Amino acid sequence: MLTCVRNRHYDEALDLGAFVRKLETLHGGLPLVRRLAAEARAASAAMRGALLRRLEADVALPECLRAVGFLRRLACFGERELRLEFLVRREAWVATCAAQAEEEGGPAYESLRRATDGLRLHLHDRRAEAYVAHVRRQLPRLADGGALASVMEAAMYAGASLGRAGLDLRPLLAPAFEDAARGLLLAPLLAAALARTFASTAHALGLDPAALARTLREEDDGAGGGDGDGGRCAAVGAQTGGTAGGGVTRR
Repeated sequence: MLTCVRNRHYDEALDLGAFVRKLETLHGGLPLVRRLAAEARAASAAMRGALLRRLEADVALPECLRAVGFLRRLACFGERELRLEFLVRREAWVATCAAQAEEEGGPAYESLRRATDGLRLHLHDRRAEAYVAHVRRQLPRLADGGALASVMEAAMYAGASLGRAGLDLRPLLAPAFEDAARGLLLAPLLAAALARTFASTAHALGLDPAALARTLREEDDGAGGGDGDGGRCAAVGAQTGGTAGGGVTRR
């Protein structure tokens, strides 16, 4: 029986266990039968542990249902306890998938696709909140509109699939993708506006644009690092205002 368990021949192991129990009922006073019964109980315990560990592994739903069926035939849990064991073991697997998606690092695109696939394939509804939080953290790291569109398509597909079970989370994801798309759109516009401001200010002051950019960078550094492009824009605005008030003559 133990050999059957080790080779995952669970049907045969259950048949042998049933035979030994019947034999124990009929001839329980014999030492040999008692020893066989003890070995069968040990093999049943090993089978139970193997099936529970199977529920914590990367297995598809049909394999999970087979494991639950074997556990039910073992009669080691009541129906309520069996359902609880299933949820606890699969939750452990989902938690492992989520941790790997967040800790493996790498490109944001790959991280988001791993998290989306894990949500679609191994969801417990308590993980939806963690998934949405992960999406919100990773989306700002995407710098390519094509990658954003691909991730959004996968996330919307996962939400539609889960919607058939009443777990549609697309409304929770929409604001995050809207913010990410807005950021990708505004970034080049702000860069273009800043470049135009540099060029027009340099022309108004009769300066070389590269020299003006260097001057603004030095002013930002002298002010304690400033806040990047915001500090440069403030400096450009101040110089532009001074030009208008002081009447600097153009070349």
